[in-house]
Amino acid sequence: MVTRATDPQDARAVLIRIIPAGVAALRQARLDRGAAVDPYLARLSDTQQECLAEAVIVLRQLVTDAATATVEQSGDNPADEVANKIGDANCHPAEGQLPQRPKHQWPASNPGSGSAY
Repeated sequence: MVTRATDPQDARAVLIRIIPAGVAALRQARLDRGAAVDPYLARLSDTQQECLAEAVIVLRQLVTDAATATVEQSGDNPADEVANKIGDANCHPAEGQLPQRPKHQWPASNPGSGSAY
């Protein structure tokens, strides 16, 4: 699934690289996870799915910012808009009201992109 090699710049460190078989296994694991989640996502209304999709965008940006340690200190919070929507009744199903919808096809992710999906 991966190769290991000594870091030529630091003999104490090990460089790990994913090989094609690892990429395939990762892709299959993501497909399996998506298939397990799809029935639950299908219950959401279009508005709820849009809210969730926007939240994913914000979460990916937060992860990217944390990983690169370049969070801007401008005072603007990229999560504010989604947080406001999450507080909106449109982002929450009424109790016992989860509509049945056909299976949604989520876009495939690129295993080498660092994406959580």
